[in-house]
Amino acid sequence: MITPNDGQEFVIERAVEWFYRGTSQVFEFAGGPGTGKSVVLNEIVNRLGLDPLTEIAPMSFTGSASLVMRMKGLFSAKTAHSWIFNIIAEPMKDKQGKPVMDNLMNCPIMVPRFVPIKALDPAIKLIIVDEAYSMPRSLRRTIEKFGIKILACGDPNQLPPVNDEPAFLYDPANVLMLTKCMRQIGREDINFISNRVSMGLPLLNGYHGNSLVIDHEDLTDNMLLWADVVICGKNKTRDNINKRIRALKGYVSNLPGYGEKLVCRNNNWLEGIKGDNGYVINMCNGLIGTVANSPDVSSFDGKMFSVDFVPDLAPNTAFINSRCNYNHMIADNDNRIKIRNNKWEPGNKMEYAYCITSHIAQGSQFHKVVYIEEYMHPSIQNKINLVGASRADQQLIYVKRPYQKSF
Repeated sequence: MITPNDGQEFVIERAVEWFYRGTSQVFEFAGGPGTGKSVVLNEIVNRLGLDPLTEIAPMSFTGSASLVMRMKGLFSAKTAHSWIFNIIAEPMKDKQGKPVMDNLMNCPIMVPRFVPIKALDPAIKLIIVDEAYSMPRSLRRTIEKFGIKILACGDPNQLPPVNDEPAFLYDPANVLMLTKCMRQIGREDINFISNRVSMGLPLLNGYHGNSLVIDHEDLTDNMLLWADVVICGKNKTRDNINKRIRALKGYVSNLPGYGEKLVCRNNNWLEGIKGDNGYVINMCNGLIGTVANSPDVSSFDGKMFSVDFVPDLAPNTAFINSRCNYNHMIADNDNRIKIRNNKWEPGNKMEYAYCITSHIAQGSQFHKVVYIEEYMHPSIQNKINLVGASRADQQLIYVKRPYQKSF
């Protein structure tokens, strides 16, 4: 049991009072790394006496963030789309209106169509939105229409949704802030680094507890191989690092091999597996995992190939023979975007995940992280650095950007 500090207790008490007597539909609280947002969230649920499995609808925008919620006790967490839409399978049609076939499987490729649901389960008494600053504002009205109270939390210093405004936490007048860092054994150094970069303050080189701050020229191949994930700001850097690590590991084929790290970059709501606690894991954008089979050229029909994919957050299960888009796998970033935006491109859109960007990493947690700081637009520089540094929950190597604007 963790005893809340004064600031946490204040938020918890205000949230309980709001739930029973408040007139506003939405209650918002936020905090930076190490301020105990998850501790506060779970204590609110505990004091309300709500059943997390039947009386709460926990959601986030990304699948990876919802899986992190499940790991922290909200076992029914899933994406907002999964909560507020029914998903109907329909055959993919080409530009002439004919079904697009999977040549190897000899069947039409099925795609989802979203139909908004009319009501949530009558037993649900509270909607929880985590990583609420990254929830697109276009979804807020749909979430609010159910008339159920909404508890929104997150960090407004992290990245906003792409091509939209934040649905929650954008108005400081409506948000209660957690400001005091908890003592978290093994994370004090990560919290210190994360909080400094979020304010744009400089970092001294050397060890900070178990974590390390270094200059760019001191980054070694062994550090890249040590990390569970490398995080950077730019897609060009990500591609270069992924190629570098694949070469160090001895992979030469264009097809991913046994043990390789991949990340899904599309939302495939029709492909799901049961997780450790019985919840469904879909092939969602940002889901990272490992290839569990050796390359099989017989699964390649010129357009798609198959992999057995074990998600990191549910290592006791796997997507078997998941069909993936080959051209997306081998493309550069500009062409990957074009392929993802083409509704007639079949298969899951997978990418190598030894290195990922802060945008992909947001909402995820890893034990050992190398974060490579880069020159980004000033409006998001500190947010990018905060997300990259705060993804580690055990050890961090923070690589300071070089003085020249190049990698």
